[in-house]
Amino acid sequence: MRTSHSSVFPLRKTLLALTIGAITHSAAAAESKKNEETMVVQATPASDFKAGGDLVVPAYLDGQVANGGRLGMLGEQNAMDVPFSIIGYTSKLIQDQQAKTITDVVSNDAGVQPVQGYGNYAETYRIRGLKFDGDDMTLSGLAGVVPRQVVDTAMLERVEIFKGANALLNGAASSGVGGMINLEPKRAEDIPTANVGVDYTSDSQVGGSLDLGRRFGDDNQFGARVNLVHREGEAAVDNDKRRTTLASIGLDYRGERLRSSFDFGYQKKTFHGGPMGSIFRPWILSRACRITPITTRKNGLTAISKMSSVC
Repeated sequence: MRTSHSSVFPLRKTLLALTIGAITHSAAAAESKKNEETMVVQATPASDFKAGGDLVVPAYLDGQVANGGRLGMLGEQNAMDVPFSIIGYTSKLIQDQQAKTITDVVSNDAGVQPVQGYGNYAETYRIRGLKFDGDDMTLSGLAGVVPRQVVDTAMLERVEIFKGANALLNGAASSGVGGMINLEPKRAEDIPTANVGVDYTSDSQVGGSLDLGRRFGDDNQFGARVNLVHREGEAAVDNDKRRTTLASIGLDYRGERLRSSFDFGYQKKTFHGGPMGSIFRPWILSRACRITPITTRKNGLTAISKMSSVC
């Protein structure tokens, strides 16, 4: 009798263990099946991008960054096909990050360091440690047409940063030995665009923007894009007042054998007051003088109408 009882208990324990294991496996299988059912695969339509032209390189799935850009005389190129470092930041990134100037955009690149101009409010840069002035930026590959010192982002579709032998592809310039920043203006898309924006910044800086775009024709071969911006008010620093006015029109035609575009832009930025810099006396290291200028900008130039210093 003792032998029969001792042989029954191990059998019951084994059956119980098998039952628990089966329940656990069934729950895991059900959870795995549930996860498989909710899996979403996102695909993008095929792009008609062709290297060497003016059509911009397609962006990633998030729409903020493009793996390529304009390489001077070589046109738009995919970064995987050329022996250079080139990256493009799109208008979606500009909108998502609320970037107002080029400095706000290029700060995303670890190889570019934004710095301030000497004695003015100009935005200058260091590409791989080498000087690059804002005056040398290009617009669709053309030099000498970008507003000097500070450039607003409202009319831009892409901000492309090229790092490499700049003179080889874009020609000699006063700066930019280590690279180039190219700006691509907005173009009308196949889907009509109508965006109205209102922004509030810092102490009392209020602005509004308008972005309209539409294509016309039997095959949408004609396009028009209009951008308007006005922003004015006091910034974070006391007595630092700024005003921005921008208007741009982009017209383009895209046919089977011909592509052409026309861009018109007007930008005026005014700076009143604000800290522009500090002067340190070498013989008195513990004292510093802060210069507070009252400046105005006209025709791309900065004029200082009054200067005060506090030591």
